[in-house]
Amino acid sequence: MQRSALTSAQLGQRLGVSKQAAAKTAASLEKAGYVFREPDPGDRRAMLLQRTDRAEPFLSASEVGFERVMERWRRQLGADRFDVMVESLAEVAGDGPVGDLPGWLTQRHGPA
Repeated sequence: MQRSALTSAQLGQRLGVSKQAAAKTAASLEKAGYVFREPDPGDRRAMLLQRTDRAEPFLSASEVGFERVMERWRRQLGADRFDVMVESLAEVAGDGPVGDLPGWLTQRHGPA
């Protein structure tokens, strides 16, 4: 299965951390068997981080947990207030990376 790969620098941008912090995170994930490195076909100087099959169950569980939290917030706040919260966070995030906010803010959470 082809998955999207990224460099340590891109990982750092996505997480909102320094390149050094991203490199340390990547090294830990690689040591634990959750990612592997491969040469970037478009830039032989760069290495791409690629998820392993071992990472998939954890990513799936994380997504389920995140959706549960979002649904709990929706029930607690009510749909209108929840939508305002998500729209406000999207506005704060803007076009730049703020952790993984841009990714999840573009998704619809709960009933429309």
